[in-house]
Amino acid sequence: MPQGSALGQILFLLYLNDHAINIHWAEMVLFTNSANILIEAVNEDVQNQKKNRIVKELLILVSC
Repeated sequence: MPQGSALGQILFLLYLNDHAINIHWAEMVLFTNSANILIEAVNEDVQNQKKNRIVKELLILVSC
């Protein structure tokens, strides 16, 4: 797929849309060819715990 093509962006979104549904502990924001994960926490320790849980979830999703 050539970089910057319209089809490449559509395929990227189709691939990531399922991941956004399966992430608990955060909100996933998708835009064209990028994804951001937003985490809310009361302090840095809670933020790190949520971050570690999200990374584990993403690793499980990617390995499927």
